[in-house]
Parts: sequence; structure tokens; C-alpha cells
Amino acid sequence: GNYDLAEASMIAYQNSKKSVARWIGCEPVEVIYTYSATYAINILALAIEQNWVLQQWDTILLSVSEHHANIVPWQMIAQRVGAQVQFVNLDTDYCIDLGDLKSKFNSSVKVVSLQYGSNVTGAIHPLEKVRDIIGPDVLFCVDASQMVLRGPVSMKDIHCDALVFSWHKMMADTGIGV
Repeated sequence: GNYDLAEASMIAYQNSKKSVARWIGCEPVEVIYTYSATYAINILALAIEQNWVLQQWDTILLSVSEHHANIVPWQMIAQRVGAQVQFVNLDTDYCIDLGDLKSKFNSSVKVVSLQYGSNVTGAIHPLEKVRDIIGPDVLFCVDASQMVLRGPVSMKDIHCDALVFSWHKMMADTGIGV
């Protein structure tokens, strides 16, 4: 609209994206609001499917400690396209076992989607080391729902392609995600 309230609303909306971008280390244009982290992962999985990123015999790697929201969308897409989901184990500190990730990584892996921190074990996973293992061509997704409340998270440091979280983990209303 071309009136004061519409302009003020657009400025507030754009400023909110700038704030989120500073918090997660990306550009404001890269911030997409959704209903929740679950919804964001579902949108991402659907986009991956629609753009033929995954095909029959391809592999999606997840960790055994993932939240249900970061498992089911990948299982559903794998079933639809004929891909497979494999799980990376945890080490004795309940962190992602980077050695197991290396052993399960091969040319069939097209997507790696991992949580940054666990609300069950309290482990903070060493995601800064994942890109070195999987290389630049594999899509790397991060569920940061348990980490964004601890302080800024840097997508640039993690070298991930997508990062999702829900605002209710930061004491906001439900129904808002990034």
C-alpha cells in the first residue's frame, strides 16, 4: 500500500530481517520467515525434491540424535524419490561422531542435515568441522533451534547452506520460524 501504516510496516519487517541476519550471520535477503523450524525443514525438503537435488540411490545423512522435525521430512522425500536416509552415531560426549560421519560419507551423499545442539543431552555438535568432511557440493542443513537462544549463531562459521529455528525457543510466540 501507498500509505503511512503500510510503509511503517514494511520498514519494521525489513528491519526485523536485518536483526535476524545479524543474529545468524547471513544477509537479510536470505532470511525467510515460516511458521516454525519444522515447517522450514519441510519447505526445504520439498524444494530439494522439486529441483532434483535428490534422486534414486542418493543418500541423506542425519544424526541419531535429531529431533523428529529433522527426520520425518527427509524420510518422506527419500521414500518419494528412492533415496535412503542413514544415521551418523554420537561419540562418548554425545556429540556427532566425526569419524562415523567420515566413514558414512561417499559420493551418494547429497544432503547432510544436523542439529547444532541437543535439548536432550545438552551436547553442542562440532558443526564447524562438517563442511571439511563433506566438501562444498553437498547441501548442508542445520537445525539451530536449540542454539539460537544461547547467542548469535554464524552460518558463515558453520559453512551451512540452510539454517532453521523456531522463535518460541527464544521465548517468542509460537507460529514463527526462520
